[in-house]
Amino acid sequence: MTLPKQPLSALWNISVQRGHLSRLGQLRCFASHESPARIEESSEGCPITGKKIKEHYPTLTKVPSLPFIGTLFHPYSGTPKFNIFDSYNYYKECYKRFGNFYTLGLPGLGTGLHGTVHITTDPNEMAKVIRSEGAYPSGLLENFWYLHKLLKDTGSVLVDGDDYGLFGSGERWKRQRTFLQAGMLDPKAAKRFIPGIMEAARLASKSAPAKSSEVNEFLNYCSFDMFNTFMFGELTRCSDPSTTNEENIKFCKYALKMSDLGGHFNFSIYERVMISLLGINTKLFNEYKHAWNVVNGIATTKVNRFIERYHGGALNDFEKASYLAGAIERQAKENSDVSKEEMIALCVVSLVAAVDTTSNVTAWNLVHLAIHQEAQEKVYAEIHDNKVKGITEDKISERAFYPYLHACIREAHRITPPFPFSFLKRNLQSDVVVNGITFQKGTTFSLYNSTNAKLATADAEQFKPERWLKEAVEQRKGSSEEFFDHPIFRDPFGQGARRCPGSRVASNEVLCMISQLVSDYKIVAAETSLCEIKHELRSLVQPLIPKLEFIPRSPQP
Repeated sequence: MTLPKQPLSALWNISVQRGHLSRLGQLRCFASHESPARIEESSEGCPITGKKIKEHYPTLTKVPSLPFIGTLFHPYSGTPKFNIFDSYNYYKECYKRFGNFYTLGLPGLGTGLHGTVHITTDPNEMAKVIRSEGAYPSGLLENFWYLHKLLKDTGSVLVDGDDYGLFGSGERWKRQRTFLQAGMLDPKAAKRFIPGIMEAARLASKSAPAKSSEVNEFLNYCSFDMFNTFMFGELTRCSDPSTTNEENIKFCKYALKMSDLGGHFNFSIYERVMISLLGINTKLFNEYKHAWNVVNGIATTKVNRFIERYHGGALNDFEKASYLAGAIERQAKENSDVSKEEMIALCVVSLVAAVDTTSNVTAWNLVHLAIHQEAQEKVYAEIHDNKVKGITEDKISERAFYPYLHACIREAHRITPPFPFSFLKRNLQSDVVVNGITFQKGTTFSLYNSTNAKLATADAEQFKPERWLKEAVEQRKGSSEEFFDHPIFRDPFGQGARRCPGSRVASNEVLCMISQLVSDYKIVAAETSLCEIKHELRSLVQPLIPKLEFIPRSPQP
């Protein structure tokens, strides 16, 4: 058994407090690899003797890489052959082959010609990178080169030269981000939109049986419907097959096309070389630009129409309470940090993102519950019991009232996160020490979410929501699995200053939609195991949901 690759000073502190050696669960995970540890002397002394302590870190495995190709040419790099329909197992295999600290060459995502990304499995080491970022942290959106080019080519007001504002990391990012998240990220602000979101979910749920063979598309429309109640105070009903609102349906279809093409650009060396390096717009990029022009035109029209009605005093009470009404008020102030045009552009971007991101998380949750009938029935019982007790729907965001529903969503995220990596960050402000090595400013790091790997826990592939109930979390403290509970792994929307600004609203949408579907139907899949469910990597890892059976439940008394 190899030594635990964690600072012994930290292990000592934990042992003093709890009576045994453990450091956020990394012991079992780290001990699973045979790669040798590096041993270095700590600057900290033993808390009792004051003597220097030897610290054990995982050895950095530098995976062979090629310029512009990175490690994507697997016969050269020794990485597993990448399969877009099996991306979870790809990164699990990398973890098995290369250990707890290694590099991959991911052009377009990493640093330099090779696209180098330093991958760690230790959330505490990744936290060092996050703490070193300063006032202008980095984020995944900075790496979407095709989106940068799109916004620049179409003259977006969010962009100024090579400063990409919300999609960059400087002062313009901070200004636009601060405006966008106001009235959106605060828990109390997000909670007040739950009644509208719940009503949209109620209306959408009625169409589930008719869309049983097209569940992915159905959930995309559901997400758009719910987000519109937040943004405009509008019930769009796009998830209803009989809807005649062609404008919104068209918007959803082209927003999804953008998502599909964006995923292709992320992994196509040809597209990156032609577009980013040679400046030649390919056929696919022109399709991407056309899709953007469609959604931008529709969304801008919707926003401007709302603004006219706002100033004309024509809004109803529901619309007056919407996010956009609040944004108009904030922007109108003399000291507003953003222009009216920027406000409109930020709302447009939010609408585009709302179609695909929330629906992805909802889709995985639905798949898990359709496969695991026992868990689904426990969720139904919890919802029913709360209704009998008279607990109002706005409490759905509170774990204390819906512990098992929240546990199911947390467990679905553990097994099938939207992307295998929890974070992609650069230390833009200063050098940083990770696993005992000093890295220069501008290095790219990523945290691999190893909680779904057998190397982390023997039952990693089992759907066990009970592991997230309060008693189980308490029992895990000081054990080899305590790192499961690290805040970085908490939910699919990120943590820190680059956390998705709409994360609170999105989480409430997932809770509302899942609870409504389970309340209305017994949801059954022919498949009995997650390994039977195919998935593909687009901008996110998306399940290809098979046909589901939505069996209406008996009306509750």
